[in-house]
Amino acid sequence: MLFRYELKKVLFTHKGLLILLTCLVLKSIFCVLMPELKDTRIALSHVQYDRFLVRFSGADSAEKQAMINEEYSNCVELIDSRDEMTRKYSRDDITEEEWNEYAERLSRAELQINALTIFKEKADQFIDQEEWLLPKAHYMYEYGWQTVFTIHLLPDLFLLAGLLFLAARCFSFEAEDGMLPILLTASRGRGQLCAAKIEVLALTAAITCGVGTLTEVLVFKNRGFLEGCSAPIYSITLFAEETAFDFSLGEGYALIMLIQGLTTVVLVLVIFALSLKIRSTVKLIFISAAILILGYLSRAVSMAFFAFTPTGLLSGSAFLKVLGRLFLHQNLTF
Repeated sequence: MLFRYELKKVLFTHKGLLILLTCLVLKSIFCVLMPELKDTRIALSHVQYDRFLVRFSGADSAEKQAMINEEYSNCVELIDSRDEMTRKYSRDDITEEEWNEYAERLSRAELQINALTIFKEKADQFIDQEEWLLPKAHYMYEYGWQTVFTIHLLPDLFLLAGLLFLAARCFSFEAEDGMLPILLTASRGRGQLCAAKIEVLALTAAITCGVGTLTEVLVFKNRGFLEGCSAPIYSITLFAEETAFDFSLGEGYALIMLIQGLTTVVLVLVIFALSLKIRSTVKLIFISAAILILGYLSRAVSMAFFAFTPTGLLSGSAFLKVLGRLFLHQNLTF
């Protein structure tokens, strides 16, 4: 009975449902409007990039490494010889036919060089990963996943703000309207009231995070960002260095969403616990902001320390990068 009463009060009396729906709408708009973090070099040779992607797509191999290096070297050689060939043509050291043939190959190389440079950089990254003794990374269109994981380098501020506001208002609302002393003087009032509020806040936070995650997945899937989710997580540039986890991109995404969700629930309950002593909404919101800001500032001291602060745990991609680095260093030590 008390649980239903508190749930109704949080969602309707405190306008919690309206606040959370607004936060979900803002999050959805952000996910829809967030531009894809695409390498600018693709814009200059997107047709060539797509063609090379068809050729090299899938797990890395010695054959693919050799083909990429050969194609890249040929392009660089053609471009570097432009001045010399121009001088030869001006001195009539080569025929018109030879010049036309060279000019055609040069034009093709200039179109391909940007795309090939991207694949060459990936090939070099994958060579460095060979000492990890993990499944081969994949050549893939990585920019959708890059965008998704880059967004999660920071906490989900939309949902976090709404949930922390509700937690801060949970007792202060009743303290302000004079009902709190009456509720606390009732028989077994304090224990039952606190338990009901904790259950309501935890459930509300968990469901909100779940709905937020589902909304994000649907938006990003519709935008084509989640293709190739079975590829190793270290296939994309964000995790290509020192993130030696035998996870797929999909598994890594699920893990950071789980970590962010659990941390959000815990932080909401911490703010609620503080509200038992601090009955001011403004002060509790200030404390919430201070916890997050101080956690973020700890990056300047140590990324390893930052990763295990509330802000670091809420910044799922950053946490995963640090954890992967620690995991790699431990494995290489043994």
